[in-house]
Amino acid sequence: MIRRGSRTSRMLAVAVVAAPAALAAGGFALWSVGTWISTGRALAAQEQLRHEAETRASHASFYTELGEAWRDYSETEISGLAQEPTAEAAEQAMKQRLLQLFERSEGAASVVEILERDDADGVERLRAETRGRLPEAALVSFLETLETQPPFLFVDLMELQPETDGAGRSGLSQVAIRLRVSAYRIKEANR
Repeated sequence: MIRRGSRTSRMLAVAVVAAPAALAAGGFALWSVGTWISTGRALAAQEQLRHEAETRASHASFYTELGEAWRDYSETEISGLAQEPTAEAAEQAMKQRLLQLFERSEGAASVVEILERDDADGVERLRAETRGRLPEAALVSFLETLETQPPFLFVDLMELQPETDGAGRSGLSQVAIRLRVSAYRIKEANR
């Protein structure tokens, strides 16, 4: 039994009086953390949109028309432009290249989706999005091959997620990857 005026009864009284304040402080902390997380997500989404718009503008500026010398250069493989005769053929070549790169890296592409085309100043921007899995050790060489061997595929968006189910076929840790890439080609009317 708790006696009135004892140390235990005083501590119990303080706890009863402080409980609503502690409950309010906990509720406020929970609300503020939730707001902070959702604000961070919104800022990350806004930053991603800004980054995509910036890459769209900067990549196209690499391939603006510079006259006859540019036209001659653009028809060579080292220009980095897609050399297929039509946009559809270039999109299929881009899809095949992505699938081959996944296979060479001992990974697996689950989806390769062709996105809408953009065109400005006589240059078409072909876009694709892919999802798949890669060994973590092969990720750097995969991206290097993607962006440094013609036709160049520029990475517009990349999301990586470590796989939780352990090692893949090769015994190495795997990462799930979502990748949006762009390739460029001169439109038929400007060739």
